[in-house]
Amino acid sequence: MERMLVKMGHVLVVGGTGMLADVSKWYAIRHHKVSIIARNKLKMQKIGTESSHKNNLYPLYVDYRNLSLLEEQILSAIAANGPIQQVVAWVRSDALESLQVIIKIVSSKAKQWNLFHVLSSGTNVKEIKMQIDLPSNCEYKQIQLGFKIEKNQPRWLTNHEISQGVIEAIESNNVSLHIVGQVKPIERRP
Repeated sequence: MERMLVKMGHVLVVGGTGMLADVSKWYAIRHHKVSIIARNKLKMQKIGTESSHKNNLYPLYVDYRNLSLLEEQILSAIAANGPIQQVVAWVRSDALESLQVIIKIVSSKAKQWNLFHVLSSGTNVKEIKMQIDLPSNCEYKQIQLGFKIEKNQPRWLTNHEISQGVIEAIESNNVSLHIVGQVKPIERRP
């Protein structure tokens, strides 16, 4: 099945002030309304000062584990900026109920939308996909973060490398799993 990339307008980025900060700025430069779930106001302010398009960034100050506040913030963002057409979500695998809340709300307000699920190197991607209830109007892609080996030494990816890999995954539409760096051999993980 060929995956269709939904034309963007309003984007939600979970983890968009940390390792996905460059992803948030990338969307903003492309004139999309970018709602960013953030817990840290200083990090959010830093993104605003670094972005040449800070007027396209909309902070949602909430810990995504607070499900009722998460729902309230997302509904408020949709009311202000229209239906969310893409979600880039760095949500820990032990907080999938938060991702399910996001999926439920976004699906109820959008005709068709894309979910880019960012996962850690040790995640069983098949198991995670089976745990998520995906509605028919959602195109789902997993992005698994790995590591790099330089001079025979393993290291974790930098935030910039992570963001660049996520952007590459967003721009490609031919795979359901995109790996940033490498995830094997597992015994070489830092």
